Amino acid sequence: MLDQSFAGLCRRMQGKSITRGWDAIVTMNRTKVNALLEQQYIARFNKNSFVERISGEHPIDSAGYAVLELSGLLLSHPRLSFENATLANSRARLTFDVEAGTVNQRLDVPGYPARVTSSFVVTPQQGYTVSADIDLRKTTGIVEKQGRVIIDLEDAVNFTSNLVEGDMAQAALGQFFHRLYTSYPPEIRVYELGMLDFDDDDLLVPREFEIRTQKAPGGDDVSSDSYQDGAVVLFVRTRNNPTNGSVPVNESDFDYYIPDDRHPGTGESIYSGSLVLASRVVFDWFIEPYLMNAISTNLRLRSDVQSNDVARSLRAVAGGFHLEDFLHKHTWGAGTKITSAVWNDGPFTIPFHNQSAASALRFSTSADSMFECTWRGNQPIPLWFEDRNLFGIGDKSYGYFGFAKPQLSIKLKSVVNTAEDTVSFLREVYQYSFSGEWLAPDYSNDTPTWIFNRTGELLTAEVERHMEAFKSMVLPDINVFHLNHLLFPEQNALLLTEAALPGDLFLAGHIDPKHTSFTLEPLFGRVKVGETLKFEIKQLASQTRAITWRVRGIDGSRSTGEISDDGWFTAPDAGLMEGLAVRNVVTASYRDVETGELREASALVVIVVEPMTVTPSMLTIDVNNADPVSLKVSVLKDEELKWTAHGPGDLVVAGYNATYTPPSTISESLLPIEIEVTGLVSGNRVVASIILLKGAFTLPVKPGFHPGLPTKASMQLRVDNDEVEPDEVAWCVVAGEGTVDPCTGEFKAPGQIRSPYAVVQATIGSGALAHKGYGIIHLSDYARAPRWNRLQSFTLTTDSLSTRVLSNGMQQVNVVVEVKPESGSDGVPVEITDEEWESIRLVTKAWAPLKQVSKDGVPPKPEDSSISWDPWGYSNTRNEFRQYQGTTDEPSIAGEGRVRSGRSRTFYVHTRADTKLEIAAYMRGDNGLPYYSNENGGSVADKRLIEITPLPPTNYADSFYTMTPVRVAGGQHNDDDLDTIDYYTLKLELRDSLIRLKTIEFESAKSTVQWESRQFEEGVCSFTGYAQAGSNTLNFDPLLYARMPDPPAPGEGEVDKRIRPEKVLKPGYSVPEGMFLVSLHRCQYWNFDLGCEPDYTSGLKLRLHDIDGNRHAVKIDFKSNTDRNELVAVKDS
Repeated sequence: MLDQSFAGLCRRMQGKSITRGWDAIVTMNRTKVNALLEQQYIARFNKNSFVERISGEHPIDSAGYAVLELSGLLLSHPRLSFENATLANSRARLTFDVEAGTVNQRLDVPGYPARVTSSFVVTPQQGYTVSADIDLRKTTGIVEKQGRVIIDLEDAVNFTSNLVEGDMAQAALGQFFHRLYTSYPPEIRVYELGMLDFDDDDLLVPREFEIRTQKAPGGDDVSSDSYQDGAVVLFVRTRNNPTNGSVPVNESDFDYYIPDDRHPGTGESIYSGSLVLASRVVFDWFIEPYLMNAISTNLRLRSDVQSNDVARSLRAVAGGFHLEDFLHKHTWGAGTKITSAVWNDGPFTIPFHNQSAASALRFSTSADSMFECTWRGNQPIPLWFEDRNLFGIGDKSYGYFGFAKPQLSIKLKSVVNTAEDTVSFLREVYQYSFSGEWLAPDYSNDTPTWIFNRTGELLTAEVERHMEAFKSMVLPDINVFHLNHLLFPEQNALLLTEAALPGDLFLAGHIDPKHTSFTLEPLFGRVKVGETLKFEIKQLASQTRAITWRVRGIDGSRSTGEISDDGWFTAPDAGLMEGLAVRNVVTASYRDVETGELREASALVVIVVEPMTVTPSMLTIDVNNADPVSLKVSVLKDEELKWTAHGPGDLVVAGYNATYTPPSTISESLLPIEIEVTGLVSGNRVVASIILLKGAFTLPVKPGFHPGLPTKASMQLRVDNDEVEPDEVAWCVVAGEGTVDPCTGEFKAPGQIRSPYAVVQATIGSGALAHKGYGIIHLSDYARAPRWNRLQSFTLTTDSLSTRVLSNGMQQVNVVVEVKPESGSDGVPVEITDEEWESIRLVTKAWAPLKQVSKDGVPPKPEDSSISWDPWGYSNTRNEFRQYQGTTDEPSIAGEGRVRSGRSRTFYVHTRADTKLEIAAYMRGDNGLPYYSNENGGSVADKRLIEITPLPPTNYADSFYTMTPVRVAGGQHNDDDLDTIDYYTLKLELRDSLIRLKTIEFESAKSTVQWESRQFEEGVCSFTGYAQAGSNTLNFDPLLYARMPDPPAPGEGEVDKRIRPEKVLKPGYSVPEGMFLVSLHRCQYWNFDLGCEPDYTSGLKLRLHDIDGNRHAVKIDFKSNTDRNELVAVKDS
């Protein structure tokens, strides 16, 4: 097996670039990635952006008769696994544990009331999961404005769950979960693998990336320590790179770049992540601009090989040491000789460049993975020799070349400064010597050689003085992403500990809490009611601090545990539980004494009640068409069980499983029986209720199944048929416990629950002509008691000026949902709870979920028709764009029809549709039942629906851009002054009206530059900056700014050659609202820089949105390739 250590990987990277044309490659260990996802899942509970309990239904057979009903389903954090990962397809498996909830199967046969055929309550020990595949190759990561690297569960496929059996039912349930996650807003369905967090002045602003997954060496070998291990690999392109690189297809094409070094004492892995910064990026973007200022402002460099597969090496192609002119002259006092002299012929310069590439000044990587500067010079120096004789007889006067031979070797080692989060380059080697050849050819034997030797001495001293720039050369520290701008979710970071420069800059470390943060262990725990769990702080630096602990209940304040000062969590008693499994968030915090900031870390604990469960826990069986049914018991601890059937039928037991065969007939139309299971060691008891049916039940009772009612709580049943008068119906309890009002159908749970299900029957008429129906109520000590039974109002209105909205996907219209329950029997008004308020969603008139989007709205329709797309969506956040203002003859409807007596929630609807849509609202009550605003009718007129009307965006075909310049520095005539500054104000106009701009984004470079000519000695050029409305900051592309010469301030009488502008607008100047400013800087002291091509010589491409959210595009460039004195703006596609 190949050497996978840090040193071994460096040897294989020697002299190469492994980034395949990308700018950076980030590799994250699978174990750490899952820990990050777990932390992120937990943190969302403190941000109210977590997945709520899932409720809904979906057909699970081809006819649509069999329906799966989910109520209060609670999913764990997602886990990624890569058991089948290859770099070719990178398919990861996503798994969620099902922690709690109720699962029903219902039979919907046309012409008959719906019947729940089975039901069971989910607990963690049952091992139910929801899984999906996510093809990370196809789901290319998105770098959003904040630079987040995300996995969007909307793109997951092949959802399955063992909650049901059979391929068809699995696939159908998968469709439900896919539709569910598609409807969620990004803050719920999107998980971060990392965040490329760059500000505008960073050299490495990300533009795009590809994600792959990779097995670790030995990851498919069951005998290997790394079996099933692997990593997520990010191939990152930044804004300064115009094209993506290539991605590997075969495992043999790409090494696994997480070293396998282990701690010699503990044996634990030292590294869990790595970062490779392309050699091209290190040399072209960081090192080259620095050298051109630190060594000499006239130094120009060129890469030896323009390849993405070879390590960068730079050699000088222009520039040199400029020396003082000299004349060494010997005057003869007697004889025929008059003078002998040697002097420099033309400008006295020792050039960095040489026709022989090997003799030029060079910068590269060394064989021992360090930065290396070498100069094996044989530099020609133009000299002039003269011998003058009496009467001119035998005079010699000619030019020749001497040769300066500097010998320079510098090595700098890359070192990670963990305290400063930087990569520094420290000098390891400095060797320098100087020699030369100065004698003129064909000089006379009597010519004194001291004039040549003096030339050598002079050059030696002069070059030695100029070599100070090399002696003091320390490359700029590279911020760790610049470089450590690569942050991971929830205050984690790739803490780099080792660095080398074998070709690319290779950095390895571990993903852990940042120095200023910490985490808790366990991050995700389970505990039984009344028991304890210890939480530990992970981050040694924080253990000595004064920690404050607190705990918060997610599923009801009664179900909240306690936490001690030393991190011991005690779960609430069973009597306080409001569900079979509830969630608590444990938070530890401390105050940073240096910054005063509050530092926090949280963990999630699930408190479970039932040590024993039976699946299914409730069945309805038609004895006229009955098959044997299977029952299964799940326990927390293994023990022997006793099964007892109370009622007719046969029960065959096999340990934790049993098969019940119902009788072929019964004498009653409805007969309840119970199967009791008891643990012989623990004494724990669980009951499965089976309701045997014979005959037809034709009355539709609503709800047909209630998922949970606690002791003494009440709920309302009714016949769901508008033609049936309520006073015609007689109600009675036919199975289980509790009471029902025979006239109204209001059911009240018993004071003590001994049987888990009650059946309430509704009857119209009597005898053989009677019509009957029934509702089943799950009775539980741990269900939440509802505060109300009926809603008084459930309305949708708007407080926008109009229900019209431009169909540009960005503009919003407000939809205000108000809910008011009926007062209780005591007449005291009640409101919906926080949990009920949080559950409110927008749906279509037909109750299909409306897609939740971010405030950036509905994206344009994709060109690929296979990609699902919905022209409607809504957000929980108002964006920065103006809402539709209406026309002068259109009355405002803001607030019209508002009840203003219930709790309200505002949503913001976006669209790209061209037809109207009627929208309803959904809410899940604390009783576990769904409520819709347009239930039993409902219309726009009675405010139980709201109609949103899309309007086509304004036609901007005739719009045009203007650029108005103002000279703010320098003379008014370009020919007389080569150093000037103009401010151009960009305006967008349509038919003499200003279109106010709201947001502006650059597609690539943020500045552009053009020289008068492309000669290396050309110093006359123009470049641009920009400023936005509301700010006096003058911005420049950071990489271009870094390449600008930065000479020191001039001394007295010296010419000021500084060209780097101050990053602030001139006093008295500002950018008007709705406009954009581009600055044009003309200068004469920036020599042509080939490294600026083509990225900074192709103009500026801007993507704009106006105040109404309409998109525009413009390109700003110099007037022509021969006119750099003026800027122009033209429409772009």
